[in-house]
Amino acid sequence: MLAHDFGAASEVLGKESDQLVDANDPEAVIKKLEKWVAGNRPQVTLNETFRQSTVVSKWLELLA
Repeated sequence: MLAHDFGAASEVLGKESDQLVDANDPEAVIKKLEKWVAGNRPQVTLNETFRQSTVVSKWLELLA
């Protein structure tokens, strides 16, 4: 997924994500896509912050 750094994108993907791009800069988008086509795609990993058990635990803490 290629995302513009807007809203929660950087929170979900991480500030240093290779998936964030300035969508207002066509050259940046083209360069990013060329990089990916060449095989340099980002490694997808789980962000523990968004695991269901973590979210439920945080809500239970908040509501206690």
